Amino acid sequence: MGTVLSIMFLVALFVTIVMIYFLYKYREGSAEERPKIKNEKKFEIAWTLLASLIVSGIFIVSVPAFLDATDSPAPDQEYTIVNIVGYQFGWDFTVEGQNTTTGYVNLQISTLYLLNITSNDVIHSFFSYDLGFKVDAVPGQSNYFWLEILEPGTYLIQCAEFCGKYHYAMSAYIYAS
Repeated sequence: MGTVLSIMFLVALFVTIVMIYFLYKYREGSAEERPKIKNEKKFEIAWTLLASLIVSGIFIVSVPAFLDATDSPAPDQEYTIVNIVGYQFGWDFTVEGQNTTTGYVNLQISTLYLLNITSNDVIHSFFSYDLGFKVDAVPGQSNYFWLEILEPGTYLIQCAEFCGKYHYAMSAYIYAS
């Protein structure tokens, strides 16, 4: 989280410095040649305020979602590990203490799961629109995601990273009951 906020701060600082530089350089009375624009100050104030409001709005909306998505459960909470391996062109699921299944996994609602996602061959992306997450599956690397499904149903999983000729058919299902 600190890295993302640092990058956002540096970008905002850069934009602010550039904006102040141009406001100073092209201020009224400077020697710079420029075409005359009617209501120049009003225009500059308007676009500056509008841009600031848009960026502030995006920041206010995204920070709580980002913080919520990165929350880890309490250390004393029980959870089940689900190992997920992507390969061209399918998914294998191994729920702790159960046999491996291909193309689907059965999970219980209101149960906390730690998804351990990796790949055997190329980069894939484990994506569920209905559950609201996307986690990359990278060869030789494990990426983790906490999941607790609250509603019973069938949830489609798709690969969201182009991984080859039959990428379009790389899907699986989570059956939650």
